[in-house]
Amino acid sequence: MLSLKNIMAANGISCIGFGGIFIFNASTIANFLTVDNSIPLMVLKVVGLILVLNGIHLLWSSTRQRIKKWLMVYFCLGDMLWVITSLALVIFGLWITTIQGIVATIIIAIMVGYFGVMQWFLDKQTRT
Repeated sequence: MLSLKNIMAANGISCIGFGGIFIFNASTIANFLTVDNSIPLMVLKVVGLILVLNGIHLLWSSTRQRIKKWLMVYFCLGDMLWVITSLALVIFGLWITTIQGIVATIIIAIMVGYFGVMQWFLDKQTRT
C-alpha cells in the first residue's frame, strides 16, 4: 500500500543501505564512479554516515503518529538536494566520470527524487 509512512520507510532503508555501502566499500565505490579514482574516500565515508543517520531518522519518523510539517520539509529538501547535487556532479564531470557511475547516479537520483515528491504529496494529502 502506498502511504506516506511506507514511502518514508523505503527512503530510510535505501539511505541506510547506500550509506553502509559508502562507509564500508568507499574504495570500490570510488573505482565504480571515477576513471581516475579522484573522489576522496573520506568524502564518501562522511556522505555514507550522513545517509545512515538520515535513514535512521526517516525510519523513526515513519513510526510517529503525526509527522511535523517542518520535518517533512526537511526530508523533502534533503532528497531534492541529493538529486540536484548528483546531477551537478554528472553534468560537470566531477567525481562521477565512468559510464556505469553516470547511469547508476542518474537512476539513484530518479529514485530519491521520487521519494521526495511522493513524501511531499502524500504529506499534503494527510493534512487536508
